[in-house]
Amino acid sequence: RFVSHPENAMTLDYVSISYDGVHYEKKEPLTAVKNRLYEMRYRGELWLRYEFDIDELPDTLCVAAEPLCYTGFFVNGTAVTLTDKPWFDKSFLSADIRPYVKVGKNEIILSVSYFQRDYVYYVLFGRVSESLRNCLWFDTELENIYLFGDFALKTDRSRFVYDVRNSVCYDGAFAVCRSRDEICPHDLVTEGYPFFSGSVTLSTEYTHVSGGPTRLTLDGRYATARVRLNGTDAGELLFSQSLDLSGLLREGKNELTITI
Repeated sequence: RFVSHPENAMTLDYVSISYDGVHYEKKEPLTAVKNRLYEMRYRGELWLRYEFDIDELPDTLCVAAEPLCYTGFFVNGTAVTLTDKPWFDKSFLSADIRPYVKVGKNEIILSVSYFQRDYVYYVLFGRVSESLRNCLWFDTELENIYLFGDFALKTDRSRFVYDVRNSVCYDGAFAVCRSRDEICPHDLVTEGYPFFSGSVTLSTEYTHVSGGPTRLTLDGRYATARVRLNGTDAGELLFSQSLDLSGLLREGKNELTITI
């Protein structure tokens, strides 16, 4: 079980763009949109529509974005102001959007006055040195935005594929849902936390009998795991995936807490 629910996150990196705020093109990766705008040498008003699904209304739901050149920020038609409260990094501002979302499909629309200097296109498409390319900065930046809060993400487990170097690939959909009190710790990715980054503390009971196993083995993918047994520090897993608990285990019920 969770000792406390971690703050989950979801990256919104697919957008539909509009040049008039009414008619939107098909949804595609934001990187593809940015490249096309460079090739078009576009200058003018632009609207970006990020969509996400909600299966169950969570207890908390916020949005985070970099304070770029947005002229409008709307959640399901309601104007929202990013506050000075940072999320993850001081350059990411946030807003509580829980009052404006609903079960089903939701949208966040950002409006922007888009332009780039001619010099940007000269560096991008001209035959210039790598050092000059490395010094390039853009007049208008478009970036991913993020949802965060106390929620899990509903996924289609049959669409997960385990790949090289212990990676997990997924080509299905995501839907925000309420977080649960219990979770299978073997793989947080498939348990509703595919975008999660940070620490999570889990606890469980273990009944020990004399002569029973005393070594904890924790497999899976994690950086470190801090182990406590019955309120006492038992050690930290870093270069090993197992830990001897024989000096701390007691007959009967034991409370095992692990921070991953």
